[in-house]
Amino acid sequence: MVGFMYRVTATLLPAAPEAILDWIFSTLLKAHFLVFILMGIPFLCTTTATLYNLYFSPLAKVPGLGFSNTNLKAMEPILHKNIDTFILKVRTELEEKGKIEVYYWLELAMTNILGEVCYVKDFGLIDIGGVCYFKPDLPFNAVKISA
Repeated sequence: MVGFMYRVTATLLPAAPEAILDWIFSTLLKAHFLVFILMGIPFLCTTTATLYNLYFSPLAKVPGLGFSNTNLKAMEPILHKNIDTFILKVRTELEEKGKIEVYYWLELAMTNILGEVCYVKDFGLIDIGGVCYFKPDLPFNAVKISA
């Protein structure tokens, strides 16, 4: 959605209620920049949508490179190693304690897998039981640390 317009194929359709559109196109005094923008609204919306797509389309594809089919096929043995280790550790804990902390072990497994795919580094968190000083520095754990 760009402003109050939706992009549908090659055209832009208004998505705002009529009251808002009436206010925008009314004769009430508005700031100078708003009047300038609203004078060429169809052109502006099309240009904004085009520029938005040109800027953000490549950025949306960036995470896909690590998780592309080719890369995942190449890393399948590594992923299987992490999954097999995860299953072994969970089974061992279940036999020893009679219960497991699923979230804890899943977090360790996902950190290992993301480390392998994104950072090309095995953190070994499942093998050592999760004691790793590098793990809190990872970007996806920043929310937990600040909370």
